[in-house]
Amino acid sequence: MVFIPQAMKAIVIRENGDATVLKYETDYPTPDPQSLPSDHVLVKNEYAGINFIDTYHRKGLYPRKLPFVAGQEGGGRIVAIQSSNATISFKIGDRVAYSAFGSYAQYTVVPITKFRSSQLLDWIQKETLHMSIDQVFKLENAIQGHLYLESGQSKGKLLFIIE
Repeated sequence: MVFIPQAMKAIVIRENGDATVLKYETDYPTPDPQSLPSDHVLVKNEYAGINFIDTYHRKGLYPRKLPFVAGQEGGGRIVAIQSSNATISFKIGDRVAYSAFGSYAQYTVVPITKFRSSQLLDWIQKETLHMSIDQVFKLENAIQGHLYLESGQSKGKLLFIIE
């Protein structure tokens, strides 16, 4: 059994605005693993992606119900599962990458349709996972037998050549 605290650290937006509305909270309620919706997992985050679209949510250009935990891309390890599907191929402890709201927190509830569990994620050290989740999945496909090259992702550059 994995210990899951009742409170966690999170970057919370309680009102729309500039970067000053990002609030670091140390007592934000951790999602209850016993109350997960069906076909969702609880991920203990190891990293969170920072994307330009996050500023649109923060400013209210793409409205979200307030308050909310910022971020929409991250990864970590599954600590709880609520699934109606008996044939799921993932388990507690698996490392996953996901695209779902609420990644700027220690724990995030993620629909099983919004993440990938991958042996590739164990191969890549978490400290180097600053690429987008989409790039991780493309790299995984490349490793499975294809040559893949990508560069010019936003302002940064990413280059993978796999033989």
